Amino acid sequence: MHSPVLVDAVQTNIEMILYVTGAITAGVALVAVAPAAVLQMLVGVQPGDHVGIFFARHWAIVVTIVGVLLMAAASQANLREPILIAACVSKGAFVLMILANLSNGLGKGLVPALLFDAVCVILYLLYLFG
Repeated sequence: MHSPVLVDAVQTNIEMILYVTGAITAGVALVAVAPAAVLQMLVGVQPGDHVGIFFARHWAIVVTIVGVLLMAAASQANLREPILIAACVSKGAFVLMILANLSNGLGKGLVPALLFDAVCVILYLLYLFG
């Protein structure tokens, strides 16, 4: 069961929530520019070779697109539902992947991302089903 006060707060502030979480999500674009350096700084790992760098850049581009779409949904209510559903699926899958890897170095380095994405999913679901 969810708190009506929390649901009301999310509903009232959804535009700001989407701008802020979208901008933070889109910040992953830095990985596309400098994958080895940014991943080392944020997570403590580096892609192992040119294939790892290729996929790190692709992942960063896809996640950046999700962030930009979240910001677009802030000002265009007609776009919110499909974008929030897609963001919940993307972020929820990422949370599950991190949880599945908590016992190794990669999962531990991603705990801040796990917490951020889990909070995003909760907020988006409260908006969608509130």
